[in-house]
Amino acid sequence: MSYKKYEILLINYDPALGTEITKTRPSIVISSDIYNKLSNQLIVAPITSVHREWGTRIDIDTKKTKGQIALDQMRSISSIRIVKKLDTLKDEETKKKITETLEIIFE
Repeated sequence: MSYKKYEILLINYDPALGTEITKTRPSIVISSDIYNKLSNQLIVAPITSVHREWGTRIDIDTKKTKGQIALDQMRSISSIRIVKKLDTLKDEETKKKITETLEIIFE
């Protein structure tokens, strides 16, 4: 199954190592639709309920998902970690903040 950028998926992050984020939690797809079609993996950023005032965290508030997108914890995952699709981010301002933050991270 092909997933789209900005879809919110429930991902099982266990097992994790070191300071990697753990548990099964919502996450947002940040890889492009083209990449997602060509690969068996997705690049995602987990969503956490622990709020931090870090430049790598973006607030998210949808009908089904509230918290912060942890771009500092983004990773490539195998599609077998996906539990189910939860939602799709529609807010253009949040999408813009994600793009701007990724540009800073990878500059």
